[in-house]
Amino acid sequence: MANALVAAQVKPGQRVALISLTRPEWVIADLAIIKAGAIVVPIYHSSLTDQVSYILSDADVKVVFVENQIQLDKIRAAQAEDIKLDLVIIFDTISGKLNENEVYYSDFVAGQPETFSPISVKKDAVVSLVYTSGTTGEPKGAMLSHDNLLYEAHVIDKLGILNEDDVQMIFLPFAHIFARVLEFAWIRTGHLLAFAQSVDKLIDDMAVVKPTFMAGVPRIYEKIRAKIIETALASSGLKKMIAQFAFLEADKLAVRASGRGCQLFFAKKLVFNKIGKMLQAKFGGRLRFLISGGAQLAPEVSTFFQLCGVTLCEGYGLTETSAATCLNLPWALRHGTVGRSLPGTDVRLSEEKEILVRGRGVFLGFWGKPEQTKEVLSDDGWFKTGDIGEIDKEGFVKIIDRKKDIIVTSQGKNIAPQRVENLIKSKSPSIAHVVVVGEKKPYLTALIALDKINAQMVAFPNDGKNVKMSELAANALVYQEVKNAVAQANSSLANFEQIKRFYILDREFEVGKQLTPTLKVKRKACVEEFKSEIKVLYG
Repeated sequence: MANALVAAQVKPGQRVALISLTRPEWVIADLAIIKAGAIVVPIYHSSLTDQVSYILSDADVKVVFVENQIQLDKIRAAQAEDIKLDLVIIFDTISGKLNENEVYYSDFVAGQPETFSPISVKKDAVVSLVYTSGTTGEPKGAMLSHDNLLYEAHVIDKLGILNEDDVQMIFLPFAHIFARVLEFAWIRTGHLLAFAQSVDKLIDDMAVVKPTFMAGVPRIYEKIRAKIIETALASSGLKKMIAQFAFLEADKLAVRASGRGCQLFFAKKLVFNKIGKMLQAKFGGRLRFLISGGAQLAPEVSTFFQLCGVTLCEGYGLTETSAATCLNLPWALRHGTVGRSLPGTDVRLSEEKEILVRGRGVFLGFWGKPEQTKEVLSDDGWFKTGDIGEIDKEGFVKIIDRKKDIIVTSQGKNIAPQRVENLIKSKSPSIAHVVVVGEKKPYLTALIALDKINAQMVAFPNDGKNVKMSELAANALVYQEVKNAVAQANSSLANFEQIKRFYILDREFEVGKQLTPTLKVKRKACVEEFKSEIKVLYG
């Protein structure tokens, strides 16, 4: 593949884009682009056409790998809007004829030599432009160097958390730096990498592959927990009472970080030990640990897996720090934190409690944006993460919230909305997303986006018909479900943190609109889109 790229006149330093789901061809193309000395520009498969066009234009991409007809249609639409491409390489067979600059992956590589003459590159040369998710505006291309990715692979190997006997199940999109680092850690440690067929088939695939390790984002673990709780509470009589008791004890543990002897003992013995055995069986029976990253993990979720005996290690990092900056290790895990900083990475707090990072994982800067680079990267290498946090005496880091997301009420109270949002989501599987509102307001309110499948089961438990979101949002049973979830969350919050009113939205959140490709809520976009609903909450 590298020979084919060189034969197609791809030069060192040239940007080559990749837009596809996670699959073996993605890895082959990624490594081939790097071997050719070019720069990989990953694009999320969920990106809309205008987002794809923006990245292709900003990075001045001339060659693109695409997965299928869906992604090719985006590329063709971008070309119709004056994006100039020399070559489009397609993984899967499409309907209709290929355009002059399009070629199938198999035809492109056919007949090329198996050996490749190495191309020399410097370790601080750019290896990839990874575009940030753009929660506050247009995405920026983070310039990652060869040394950035080598450092991440080496440090994971040095920590000893993975070895050649491990089996990793991967489903995260490689456009996410989290998954990309796992790709290079796989190469470094030499373990087996198994590709999930899809997120929907993940659990089925785990039962077959029997992984020893898997990484995911919080939303995956939230859904697993929610489904188990929903199933347990669907029972009746004594079984339901015991389940309610156990889950209540778990939530109390999540809040105060210490259990109440007898109650917790019986909760584990009667409920969580059984759930743990069931989970291990579904996960294939060999799972050593899971990793959560990409967003903040709710304490309720972390505690749930802890009680089930499933090791879930939360980590922390950003695109600009090549993903892994801090990580809880299976043998040195502190719930409620993201672990200690990795060897070779320094972490400290500014006077405003913002987390600052320095080390080999820190990026080179933003592509074509020197002024924005200076805003976040000091001359002596300290990167401003934009996250407010705490560091305890043993070096464990706790994330409070994004600095720009901190809400200051009209009473002068500073509130971290993510904590409140995660707490509400943890109380009901019918709630997919929560947006807390309250900047310069006397109290907090919340916009609630429903999980359609679970909300429909609440509203119409015995009816399989497809119901509109507007009907679910207006349903009395769904309203009561959300009201109960908010009330339960409020019982664990200080008075000024409590949600006084909420609004159930009549639509699901979508990637590219209310969500980034990494499923983070675009807070400012939501506040603007739902300003009339917010006005009602404060009317």
